[in-house]
Amino acid sequence: MAIYIFEGEVDFRPEVQQRFEEIEREVSMKKGGDEVVFDLAKATHVDSMGIGQLMKINANLLKKKRQPITLQNVPAVILKTLSLCGLQNIFRIVTTPETTGEAEEEPQT
Repeated sequence: MAIYIFEGEVDFRPEVQQRFEEIEREVSMKKGGDEVVFDLAKATHVDSMGIGQLMKINANLLKKKRQPITLQNVPAVILKTLSLCGLQNIFRIVTTPETTGEAEEEPQT
């Protein structure tokens, strides 16, 4: 399992985009195994670029018959953003009472 931790804003900034590029390379080489987890406990915001990067990595995993990415410890504000975009069922989302007060959600097929 490969776990990637994001803090602050997951957005268009060059350092964030560079991090996503590094993650894509690692994921394509299967570093950490089949499961890819993004821990968003310390993330405060995800913009369209961040969402796009997550979707790109997820699509590449699914093309290779691997599991969809897991977003864990998703703060309520980010969960709301994903929901408003209709993406809450694209990823496997694991929440905790500390982040949203809700139970684990699974993607619908």
